[in-house]
Amino acid sequence: MSKDPLQTVPEIIKGIKGWLEKPFNERLSPRGVFESQDIESYSEIRLEKFENALLIMGIKLRPSELNLLRNILDKRLSGFLRYVEFLRELEGVP
Repeated sequence: MSKDPLQTVPEIIKGIKGWLEKPFNERLSPRGVFESQDIESYSEIRLEKFENALLIMGIKLRPSELNLLRNILDKRLSGFLRYVEFLRELEGVP
């Protein structure tokens, strides 16, 4: 990620998309990585698993960036992030 802190979710998504488009990341499947962290197949994972999935893809977000994503992806405040919305954004699916 860039040295400057990202302030919005769209900026975070754009940064991650840019990283995933690098030639050396062409074989990464974000969907496959996230699904591998979702043992129960509920399409939601704890923040630690979410962060681990990002790390597997070579992405380290700042705590403030993770909090922004958590606030969007954990609308029920259950402690579980629904990662499908996030994957759709990464894949460019509305």
